[in-house]
Amino acid sequence: MSTVDAKWGDNLLGWDIKPYVAPPQYGKSSGEHFNIGEGIWNIVEKTIGGEGVFSHADATAKRPSPAPNAQVAEQQNQGTSDAVNVGRGFGFVIIDGEPVARPGGMVNVSGARPGVDGLYGIEIVEHYYARSGFTTRVQLYRPQGEASGS
Repeated sequence: MSTVDAKWGDNLLGWDIKPYVAPPQYGKSSGEHFNIGEGIWNIVEKTIGGEGVFSHADATAKRPSPAPNAQVAEQQNQGTSDAVNVGRGFGFVIIDGEPVARPGGMVNVSGARPGVDGLYGIEIVEHYYARSGFTTRVQLYRPQGEASGS
């Protein structure tokens, strides 16, 4: 997927982006599984981490039921980490018509303001056609590992 540029003063017509959203934050994810060979319950943990306002979270996200084995517990922890990181920012931009914008792609927002500018993932794309022109509304989310203000 290609990256679409959304630059204020060029093709960025409007935006409403919340780079920091305050849902419950977790510092780590924990899952457990029963080790049949040893006859004990093992706990698998993963640090979620974060930066800026998210770096101080110390709560643990726990699964409601055990995993069948260590590999599945690790995958569940990774999924929890990804979900927490993606949910930390979202919004939309309206740009001049851009047929290249597709869900799963990326948008590089620049010129909006510090803290908002940066790389976002595309969740939903809507194209609007009218006599006055062609615009595209792109629903965004903050991909994992991307920092605001980049």
